[in-house]
Amino acid sequence: MKKYILILLIIPISVLSQDILKKDSIYQNVIFNVIQLVNEYETTSRFNSESNRERFRDLFESSNTKIANDIPIFSEYDKKISIDEYIKLMRKYYKRMSVSVDMLDIKNINFDEIDKGSLTVLISKEVKGDNVQYEIEYMYDGDKERQGVAYEDNFNLELDVDFYKNYTKITDIRIVGEKGDLLVVSPHWGRLWERSEKQLKPISEIKVNVTRDGVKKTEYIDDFFYSVNDLKKGTKVKFTSLDSRYVGSTKSIGLNDFKNSGEDHVYKLKFRKTIGDAGFFGLLPNVLNDRVKLVSSDNYFYSPEVLSDNYTMTNSYGVGFRYNLDDLFKKNWDSDKRSNSRFSLFTGGGYVKDHYNYDLYIPNFSDDFRNANGERQLF
Repeated sequence: MKKYILILLIIPISVLSQDILKKDSIYQNVIFNVIQLVNEYETTSRFNSESNRERFRDLFESSNTKIANDIPIFSEYDKKISIDEYIKLMRKYYKRMSVSVDMLDIKNINFDEIDKGSLTVLISKEVKGDNVQYEIEYMYDGDKERQGVAYEDNFNLELDVDFYKNYTKITDIRIVGEKGDLLVVSPHWGRLWERSEKQLKPISEIKVNVTRDGVKKTEYIDDFFYSVNDLKKGTKVKFTSLDSRYVGSTKSIGLNDFKNSGEDHVYKLKFRKTIGDAGFFGLLPNVLNDRVKLVSSDNYFYSPEVLSDNYTMTNSYGVGFRYNLDDLFKKNWDSDKRSNSRFSLFTGGGYVKDHYNYDLYIPNFSDDFRNANGERQLF
């Protein structure tokens, strides 16, 4: 009797253990397939070949699946478009994208059957790419070159995924939280007398202080562009040049600048290129309370007599200038060597003039024979 009872007790436990192991194996398989799916999403999102575009399409349940429009050029993050439309726009505006994806969490795992169900994957995504529709023109070694506008942004995304055995497909992509707009800042320079937009020239590298909503940080802008992302109502961003070649600060950039930026969403950040510096100084009369005092020389060390004590009417002025020869002296330096240089070469000159103007009063003395005595000899 005891033997049968033991057998009856062992069989259910063994069946239960096998069921748990099977579910655990299915769960691990689902997680493994999801990780592969996210890796494939990162790779194919670069859109650097036609095969990648087709592989990207295969990640989704169908070509009609609607996903968030996270293509930076449009800054239409609150809209959803189909996979076909997404691929079409990416092909039109980009030859390739730099994409980095990190998987943050897997949640809401629901099993409809033993090996079928759905889940949600939370990822962070960073994108950067040179646009082929919008470009700037610049000079390099005397030749005209063109550079596509670089758009850079980051998102937190949720991917809804359906799975069934080895079948794993994305059914939806949405942006998590409120996402602000993207404005690309392009530093440009001009001389003091150059005012029109056409006269401004793009800056390939510049060191600046970027103050966003009161928080300041130093940034090095290279390749002509700096992306100001997540622009919302009330956001204020200010740029101040830390480069000795360029001077100036911008007014605070905000959401209105994005709205007025046109289809390319590019804002020209204007600086003035220095050619040197000039100065002027002057000393006005009596600023330093200068005085000229005349005293008698008789018995000076005991009781000098003040004959005159007048304010001076002095004034001095001068001008000076320096001309920066870096463009000539460092013409053949590469950009890194030029930007890290700790000295500049100047030529200059100046003119100084001092002018002193004061009145000197000499007392008059007279003598006659009535003041003569035996000890004085008059001539």
